[in-house]
Amino acid sequence: MEQQNKFFAEQTLFMKKISQHLNIDSTEHKMEINIDNKMNLEVHNFHHHYVKLRENEKNNKLHQLFDQIKNIKNEKIIIFVKSIVRSGVLRRNLPGNFSAIEINLSIAKEERQQRYEEFNIFSTTILITTDLHEDNVNFENVNIIINYDMPADTYLFRVARAGGLDKNGLAITFITNENEMAILNNVKSHLKVQITEMPDDIDVATLENH
Repeated sequence: MEQQNKFFAEQTLFMKKISQHLNIDSTEHKMEINIDNKMNLEVHNFHHHYVKLRENEKNNKLHQLFDQIKNIKNEKIIIFVKSIVRSGVLRRNLPGNFSAIEINLSIAKEERQQRYEEFNIFSTTILITTDLHEDNVNFENVNIIINYDMPADTYLFRVARAGGLDKNGLAITFITNENEMAILNNVKSHLKVQITEMPDDIDVATLENH
């Protein structure tokens, strides 16, 4: 019970901050957010999936996903990771036809801001980042969010920050153990969002923002 109360308190705080910062209008964005003793997050155009795999299978799965989404029109991808070291390693190991920028606290704030702007204007279409609560930045026209590392308590923060509240798109979370699955189940139950196992094929049409 204590863990559930902690989860609820943290997600409520995130949602209040996000709502204020994004100036969310539930009618305009086709979503419902209630912040009281229960929370509802209904996102009609954004699909949430998880993939169960071993830690050492993550890179191969990421490469498979890239093969499936490489023909998406105007694709924009954010990959969230748990650490600065992970972001660098992952960027260097992306498939050959893909390049990305990384943003984390080892990079000066001015340089981070420049990279945010480059990503928002499609100078690059893949961003690898840690959560970076310090930067008051939201992203535009992102249609794929990959939680390479399962967040302990920032799932909603990541999706909202990446634009997943009002766009067509997909959020994919890698799950490597039962503890991470329990965290994801808490997200599903407290936020009332459908998070299903990843299908074999991605419907590209559902990911394109025109």
